Amino acid sequence: VTGAQKKELLLSSDLFLFPTYYEGLPISILEAMSAGHYIITRPVGGLKDLFLKHNFGYCVDSLEVKEFAKALCDAIDHEADCLTLRRANRKFAQEHFNPARVANAIKEILNKINDEGRNSDHR
Repeated sequence: VTGAQKKELLLSSDLFLFPTYYEGLPISILEAMSAGHYIITRPVGGLKDLFLKHNFGYCVDSLEVKEFAKALCDAIDHEADCLTLRRANRKFAQEHFNPARVANAIKEILNKINDEGRNSDHR
């Protein structure tokens, strides 16, 4: 799903279910957070580290469908808690993953590498 269809889906839903085997830090999770979604995923790759530091929703250790169904039912049963996390997810994504901030961070890294390269040329 891409473009306008993806945007429409993200804006018309509240929860993002991402049962994955392996990930780094998927853009789809960041997009869902930016849209203010409660996240249900697995603790793999970068997601494990991210969820250890912050509570963005729920991590399901199992690959069993019934475990994901249970997590969905728990989210529905605790709507107020999910709403709080959804708002926090949106705020976190806006503060940490907005394009201008990411571009500035990359620029700082490249400048540092460039400066270190110049310094090593003068040795």
